Amino acid sequence: MSVSIESNFGADYAAHLPLLGDSIAELLAFFGVKRVYGVGGDFVANLINTLDKRVAVLPSSNEMHAGFSACAQAELNPLGVCMTTYTVGSLPCTSAAALARTEGLPVVFISGAPGEAEINSQALHHSVHPHTAWHTDLDAALNAFKALGVRAERLQGQRHSGQPNVAAEQFLQLITYAYVNRQPVYIEVPAPIEESFQSDTTQKLNCYIGYRNGQAEATRRWQELCEKRD
Repeated sequence: MSVSIESNFGADYAAHLPLLGDSIAELLAFFGVKRVYGVGGDFVANLINTLDKRVAVLPSSNEMHAGFSACAQAELNPLGVCMTTYTVGSLPCTSAAALARTEGLPVVFISGAPGEAEINSQALHHSVHPHTAWHTDLDAALNAFKALGVRAERLQGQRHSGQPNVAAEQFLQLITYAYVNRQPVYIEVPAPIEESFQSDTTQKLNCYIGYRNGQAEATRRWQELCEKRD
């Protein structure tokens, strides 16, 4: 039997859960991001519309331009952000990712991606499909960024109908890694989960504020949050 978030945690809790797109916008703004460079596309269109309410989304002439603009942004700001669509948009950004990796620039490369249901039910455009085989490489962009030594992850979809998604927390961990270590990260955001309800990241942001203000307990909790996962 399907269990809802509301029946698990109550109507008031469920009513105040943010959507992933709103959480991503809030987290980027919290880290001082005022503009995002990118090229639109089908898998990232909804996320662009959501982010545009909180940060300026600046269109670039092409994906390489967006990536290098984000590198320049990271030279002068806490984070640089580049946003593109799945594979056909993200793969051209690997040159900028190599620069960010070499120069120690905290650039967040955000890419749209298909949802798990789409992957399992139909053929996908923008996917790498060798003409000599039936196998479709859905992780081509993830593997390309990983080959450069860049931390690359795809945000996870909901695993239980009665629990809020943790993709926003995963996103927070990744951009925290970029900020603390001054290294680029690559994040794929499956289009369907952009409108999914997320666990609230406010507590973790409050820990960061305390850390920045030198509070001992908050410092310990924030450092635990920032530890690299095995």
